[in-house]
Amino acid sequence: MVNKVLLKNMVALTLVQFSNYLAPLLVLPYLSRTLGTDGFGMIMMSLSLCSIGFIVTDYGFNLSASYWIAKNVNKIERVSNYIGAVYVIKLLLICLFLVGLLLYSFLSDGILASNYELITLIGFVVLFQSFQPMWFFQGIEKMKNVTIYMVISKLSYLLFVWVLVKKQNDIDYVLVSLLISNIIASVISMFSIYREGYKIKKPAWYLIVHVFRSSSGFFLARLSVSVYTSASTLIVGNFAGLHQAAMYSASEKLYMAGQSLSSPVSQALFPYLARTGNSKALIKIMAVMLPVFIICCVVISLISDKFIYLFYGPGFEDTVPIFNILLLSMVVTFVSINFGYPAFASLNKLRFANLTVFIGGVVQLLLLFYLYHNNIITGMNVAVCVLITESVVLICRIILLCIFKKQAGANAQ
Repeated sequence: MVNKVLLKNMVALTLVQFSNYLAPLLVLPYLSRTLGTDGFGMIMMSLSLCSIGFIVTDYGFNLSASYWIAKNVNKIERVSNYIGAVYVIKLLLICLFLVGLLLYSFLSDGILASNYELITLIGFVVLFQSFQPMWFFQGIEKMKNVTIYMVISKLSYLLFVWVLVKKQNDIDYVLVSLLISNIIASVISMFSIYREGYKIKKPAWYLIVHVFRSSSGFFLARLSVSVYTSASTLIVGNFAGLHQAAMYSASEKLYMAGQSLSSPVSQALFPYLARTGNSKALIKIMAVMLPVFIICCVVISLISDKFIYLFYGPGFEDTVPIFNILLLSMVVTFVSINFGYPAFASLNKLRFANLTVFIGGVVQLLLLFYLYHNNIITGMNVAVCVLITESVVLICRIILLCIFKKQAGANAQ
């Protein structure tokens, strides 16, 4: 029987993820109709740059920190020092990202880079997003404690967008709404650390260096993932224009929302399997969820043209073929995510999960270079590249897991 704590955390993470994507999803039809395709493309490029900032400032702590805390959850003093080290590193990374954002603004000739108001708002959005310690609550396996305020903060984003964004020129107000939402979530979540009996303590420099080094592999893995996830809309917009950015991002947002329904499984399994090594729980959960996930994707694909028109309105017809490619990617990714860090954590082989992501990043870069060299960067072609890359990552993970299982069986005999 699957552990009750694991199930509770899966439910809590599902609610958090649901709020994370429900609010933006409810906003998308409003934005697509209010801002028009070009305005929609511009704000999606801005959110793509925000996502890159989140990856830089997170530095892989959503994996490395939650893994370490899960292993040391009862050592309150050590965990408090560790939290302090994470926040010191985050402050340094925020400064680094802001410098990079300024360089992008001054050196790039892209359409987003010249909009200084949006660039400034992106910096503040990333700043406050960075202080949300989701990794801490994942590590102590008490996600239900943060569910309520995360839902409130995301719904506040939805409310502010509806109140502030009224015409095509109100692009800035979308980021202002997201900024307010992040401030609410950051303040309450940091207070919640103390409510759990932990603190944010001043760490020794040797600990900061240790935490930085120990998370570097996870950061490089997350950075590799960003090449074929977060950065895609920015790349399409810079090289193919706002219309293509709008078409690609419209389908990608639905793709990411679909992924969010499955990611709570891996997020809850990760600290649980790291602590117990009970890989049978993963197999049982996948046996139930995968067929349901596939059926849902097939049904949505059959009505994708009507679905896109109903959701985004007129002018987004070019999104349909891109969306269908990403639906196929969604099934591949669902399997890949759950047979990624959770499965490798149960075998204490996390570095190999990172390796598969590095391989995926290299594959995607090669594919993007091919598109750039042949001047054929479009939303559809980038979506095909994402499907190929995700498939390569899945194949690599399955091969490695089979090898490790064989080795474990041979050692047991």
